[in-house]
Amino acid sequence: MAISQPISTDQLNSPDHSLMHRQIATDPSAGAQSITVNSASIVAFTNPLPIASGGSGQVSAQLAINAFAGGVTANRVLRGDGNNILLAQVALATDVTGTLPVGNGGTGATAAANAASGVVVLDGSSKLPAVDGSQLTGVPIGFTGSQVFTSTGTWTKPAGITKVYVKAWGGGGAGGATSNTTYGGGGGGGGYSEGIIAVTGNVTVTVGAGGIATSGGAGGNGGDSTFVGSTTLTAGGGVGASNSGAGGAGGSGNIAGRAGQAGLGQSTATFPTGYCGHGGDSFGSTGAGDYVTTTGLTGAMPGAGGSGSYSGNYGGYGGAGLVIVIW
Repeated sequence: MAISQPISTDQLNSPDHSLMHRQIATDPSAGAQSITVNSASIVAFTNPLPIASGGSGQVSAQLAINAFAGGVTANRVLRGDGNNILLAQVALATDVTGTLPVGNGGTGATAAANAASGVVVLDGSSKLPAVDGSQLTGVPIGFTGSQVFTSTGTWTKPAGITKVYVKAWGGGGAGGATSNTTYGGGGGGGGYSEGIIAVTGNVTVTVGAGGIATSGGAGGNGGDSTFVGSTTLTAGGGVGASNSGAGGAGGSGNIAGRAGQAGLGQSTATFPTGYCGHGGDSFGSTGAGDYVTTTGLTGAMPGAGGSGSYSGNYGGYGGAGLVIVIW
């Protein structure tokens, strides 16, 4: 609303026309309104009030906003250019700064390459896209090294390696010998163990030796093989056969060694009527075979038991253990 005919200073100060004695009223009519003072119309205006007269030229608040914006275009916002308010698009390259956190649906990154590294992009079937080795960098694929220990030693941890896969065989037990005309039993096979072991530094690797045979007596036990990382992996050695003809027990492990076979029978001076005990098997390694005349046979490596011997001869030595470290 605007008053097009202002009240003069004389009218305001005149005793006859003092504002205390004026009556101001509005008289609405179709499309227009009037303001009257003492029953005299002094102002006339139209509805709606034009923009040029300080209005919006519109009949509702929404239409007034649209008019002031200068037009209605999808995906645009009101923004200032330093002088005026305009309806314009937001330029992401220049108008948007900072990063949108992952928790708010963003990537938290400021560059496309960095964003891609932290976002898994699915294909059109909502599945992970297929990749090959050429698309991966800095990621070890499969095993990168191994070391075989046939005797006790030190495994040196390569940089970046935190876990290793270890396979171990305990030493095989030696075959037994008797002091009379009977047949000795076979030594027990060494046990086998394998597993993933966490490592933080260099590791001493112990390889169990094969059991030592004696003349006319019990065979020696095979030694344990161990790898001591954050946890200890152990493959137990096989037990040597006794001097009574009984076979030795197999060593402990994920797969226990097989017990040695007992010697059977007694010979005469002219003709043997029995046989020596067969050495016990270890995982993947067969124990030494029967022997019916003199000295026992040595068990195969890794970890097979030695065979028994006849009447006062040496029993067969047990096969040595083995440790393989893979990373």
